[in-house]
Amino acid sequence: MTGFSIANLGTVRDGGIVFYIAPSPTDLDGDGDLDTGLVCAIEDHSNLIAWINPEIETTENGGTLASIGTGQTNTTAMTSQVGYTGGAAKVCNDYTTTVNGITYNDWFLPSKDELNQMYVHKAVINTAATADGVGGAVFSYNNSRYYWSSTEAGSNDAWCQYFFNIANSQNQPEKSFSHYVRAVRAF
Repeated sequence: MTGFSIANLGTVRDGGIVFYIAPSPTDLDGDGDLDTGLVCAIEDHSNLIAWINPEIETTENGGTLASIGTGQTNTTAMTSQVGYTGGAAKVCNDYTTTVNGITYNDWFLPSKDELNQMYVHKAVINTAATADGVGGAVFSYNNSRYYWSSTEAGSNDAWCQYFFNIANSQNQPEKSFSHYVRAVRAF
């Protein structure tokens, strides 16, 4: 199965909205099974949140990657760190939604490149999220327009993406800063 159609972007399925389709089936969540693409939750986590609790977690995870297909591995590394008490990865890891009797509970914090794909396709995601019967929400456009990725930049910083209007604006704020989070999962 190769050459998937971009017409599937923005489709509501598997608990979320399709924002990435792999060029060919590949393991996008590290579970050993081949996946077609990635979906994002239909709305943001309800509160701004820090990447980690800097008063408790002060060490670098190390080894988090930026590429598509690494968000789940990064999220696992974050939540498995000694002393981890919560933050952006935990809210994604804990996220669950039930659609038509099917519960989807395998969500994760997107990697830097996965998050950028959400930014690139934010218009189709926003359209799908606000369609009749979906009941989702558009990406936030208030004073804090940044979304966390699961990609670490160093012991004090992690990558995030500005979602307002600056193309490909990714930067590395301190992990203690509070930003938006939108969970993703493979399908």
